[in-house]
Amino acid sequence: MMTQGIYDFWYKEIAAIYLESIKPVMKTDGPAKTAALNTLYYCLDAALKLLSPTMPYLTEELYQRLPHIPSQMAKSICIAHFPEGCMSFEDAEKQMETLTLTAQKIRSQLASLGVASNAKPTIMLQGASEDVYQMFCAEKLVIQAQVKSGETIILKPGEKEPEGVLKGFVNESIFSFVKIEGAVDVKTEINRLEKRAAQLNKQLAGTKQKMSIPNYEQKVPENVRAKNQVSFDELTNECAEVEKQMLLLTKYL
Repeated sequence: MMTQGIYDFWYKEIAAIYLESIKPVMKTDGPAKTAALNTLYYCLDAALKLLSPTMPYLTEELYQRLPHIPSQMAKSICIAHFPEGCMSFEDAEKQMETLTLTAQKIRSQLASLGVASNAKPTIMLQGASEDVYQMFCAEKLVIQAQVKSGETIILKPGEKEPEGVLKGFVNESIFSFVKIEGAVDVKTEINRLEKRAAQLNKQLAGTKQKMSIPNYEQKVPENVRAKNQVSFDELTNECAEVEKQMLLLTKYL
């Protein structure tokens, strides 16, 4: 568990997420760049100390290369203070989780659409709340860096969906949109949506069957009925969206 945790921190948290996210900031000068570098130093220093007991020689070499403040640097990582506890920024952590999930979902959407990795498509994001809208506005460059998108537009809650885009679902309250023109193979996407529609209709039929058994209200516990209703509503909504997107795409054939 410890080894996997350290690996995930180095590979996923630092390399895949943090380093990608700060790339736009590193092209500027000012307090934001300084803060990003200080955060990176803090993470590397602590992560090397955590790794030191299992990889003493490599971590010693890397520790000596970190730009420490002389008064805070131990002569060797072997005698440096082991990290104790951690800083916690609850709101920032929740926001980062949302941003990371959003980037992952958009990358999956682009991959399923067959969009080339170097295409830099125009994307749009829309959240159901003002808080999410403000967060996306403030952290738009983070999404852009993680997705490797081109123009990134943040839509206000309730704003009308734009024309000529395909809609994706990050979660029940965050939606993504990818501009079709110049980015999407229309025939391939229609085929994919047809397969998805068939899957959804099969799942929907199964849910309907569960909910239509004799004496359903009396036989099935309330929490299970509530779960079935949520599933039914979600499947119904997604079916409608898939049909809508297929209809939209036929205009581009």
